[in-house]
Amino acid sequence: MRSRDRVAARDDAGAGEQQRDPSAYLGASPHERPLAVAGGVDLTDRARVQAPIEPFEPMIARAALSFGAMAPLYMDRHEAGPGETVSPGDAAQLHSKDLAVQEKYGVRYLSYWFDEARHSTFCLVSAPSRDAATAVHSEAHGLTANKIIEVDDTAVQRFLGNVYEPVAGEAHDASGLRTIVVTDVVDSTVLMERLGDREGVAVLRAQEEVIKKCLQRSGGRLVKSLGDGVLASFDSVVRALECSLDAQAEVSKWAADRDPSIHIRVGLAAGEPVEEGDDIFGSAVHLASRVCARCEPGGVLAASTVRDLAMGKDYVFEDKGEAELKGFEAPVRLFSVTGRK
Repeated sequence: MRSRDRVAARDDAGAGEQQRDPSAYLGASPHERPLAVAGGVDLTDRARVQAPIEPFEPMIARAALSFGAMAPLYMDRHEAGPGETVSPGDAAQLHSKDLAVQEKYGVRYLSYWFDEARHSTFCLVSAPSRDAATAVHSEAHGLTANKIIEVDDTAVQRFLGNVYEPVAGEAHDASGLRTIVVTDVVDSTVLMERLGDREGVAVLRAQEEVIKKCLQRSGGRLVKSLGDGVLASFDSVVRALECSLDAQAEVSKWAADRDPSIHIRVGLAAGEPVEEGDDIFGSAVHLASRVCARCEPGGVLAASTVRDLAMGKDYVFEDKGEAELKGFEAPVRLFSVTGRK
């Protein structure tokens, strides 16, 4: 972002310009480094961003309710000047300051993206006007944008896909670090034998739909179905923990009305998985699966890396000691996630 004495440079076309597709504005050609997106979308991966994902629509709906009518969408761009550097943590703190004053101007800063290679930050904002959006930056921290354009909400959803509001103050960077979540239906084989194939499969699919809704609310990416569970990936450890506890609560509520004997386990691990197409591989994925297998029915169990990443985030962890897990030479310390403080 620019220093405080720099003035926002307005788009040459003026306030009456035609709404734009964000792809040209962000400059995400297949040969460029992907942006670190708050919602976890790799802007260079066009195949993955063609299908819109639900979180964007409720986000825009909430923005509309804030103003009493649908406000225009804008995207702004902040570029660091010569010799200036910006970290993911800096961008997160500046976004938090925007959130603290936005209501005064009838503005809602919906999300932001940080390109660490270029020290550039992009903000997606719903606002009555360019001036209102700029006024929030000006009062919050004085770091106004180099450029701001109006964008079409349909084009934004089509291009960016899974856009959600980032956790205030939590940094988003371009690293490959992910929090992996694996779920599993307890004694699914016994369940299938008891219900029969047709009804058993229907039950497994139904609980999976409950979990998918939790993923959509928290901005997680469903990697694939595991038959009796799911494999999901998160850029944010807070979102992963939020989703895991939500999934347990929602599946328990769903099962109480259908079959109280149905329970799930949830396991979490963190690391840098290898991505191949839409799938992910690597030790972090294997670890999450092993942790899930050790989890008590109805529980959420996390590897120590998850607990370390979540320090100071108000989640309650109960130390379960070290465990020998298949495929891992060293013992892994496990923590039960029991809720929020």
